[in-house]
Amino acid sequence: MANQLLSGTQVSAGAAQAHTVLDRQIGHMSRLLDDLLDASRAASGKIVLKLAPVRLRDVINSALETSHPSVHSRQQQLRVNLPEEVTVSGDLIRLAQVFANLVINASQFSDTGARIAMRRQVRRGRGGNHCPR
Repeated sequence: MANQLLSGTQVSAGAAQAHTVLDRQIGHMSRLLDDLLDASRAASGKIVLKLAPVRLRDVINSALETSHPSVHSRQQQLRVNLPEEVTVSGDLIRLAQVFANLVINASQFSDTGARIAMRRQVRRGRGGNHCPR
């Protein structure tokens, strides 16, 4: 059936819907498995963070790409306000996972059609450094 969908061959509406549901469920199961493996790695001290300067905008864009299906399926509006460029020291993949989880949770615990907002603030940290918030 996947080949039929990709080739443009007509499939029944029921089959196409079943494919969509299966695809979504496989994605959820894959995320759960990844989360379980991450938890196992964390518990055994085997998670390696690849720290590097990371643009916060890149982290958020990756997170939005991951969380888009959840927000879209619930017909929600997501507003992101990142007015100035901020670079942080972190692991791009892990930070994107954190932000994606936050957006997905906001989506799941908000009503259909709700508006979800994400904004960034900068506050002065210890030693006068600016810390994104």
